Formats: sequence, C-alpha cells, structure tokens
Amino acid sequence: MKTKQIQLMKNLFSKVDVFVTPTTGLPPPEITLDMLKYGSSDLTTSGAVMRFITLANFTGVPAISCPVGYTAEKGLPIGIQFTGKWWSEALLLKIAHASELLFTSRKQPQIHFDLLESSK
Repeated sequence: MKTKQIQLMKNLFSKVDVFVTPTTGLPPPEITLDMLKYGSSDLTTSGAVMRFITLANFTGVPAISCPVGYTAEKGLPIGIQFTGKWWSEALLLKIAHASELLFTSRKQPQIHFDLLESSK
C-alpha cells in the first residue's frame, strides 16, 4: 500500500510543484473540562481532523502548515497546509513565509492555555 501511495505522489508531482489543503479536515473540536481532566479518545473525530496530514507522513514528502484565520462561529484558529515533492523544503518555507505575510490578522482564541507559561 505504501509503495502505491508513493507512486501516486510521484505522478502528482510530475504535474504540480505543491498542492494545498486545509490543515485539518474539520474545525477544531470543542475541548470540554472533562477532557482536560481525563483526556479523550474519539477516533472518528481524530481521523477527520488528521485527514490531510497523514499522506505526507505516510509517503515522506514535506508539508508545512500556516495559520490563515478563524472559524466564523467560535473564532477558533484554522490553517492551510502546503505539501511539496521530496526535497522541496526550501520552496515550502518560502510559500509559508509569504502566506503568513498575507494572513496577518492574529488573535488569541477565547479559551487559551499557554503551555510554556504553565511550565514555569
């Protein structure tokens, strides 16, 4: 199966340099207080969230994700992912940098946990 996926990627990259997808397959799911205390194991949601990131991991091609905005309903962050052919990291970094310059409106989500601050 992996060999077949790699061949599909080779065919794709013979036609394009980079392809673009959402970073995740759905907006960020709600994290309830119970989840913070006990954790959560929802494979359906996890699979949907990771829908676009697994191909790069599985086939070994580079990908990069950039923040691009917020959901209309709850103002949660959303991103865009750029995936390139093998050894195209420099191109992906340039695209990501240009994208971050385009999408400059950044704000802290309503519910925010600063992991770096809490580790002090």
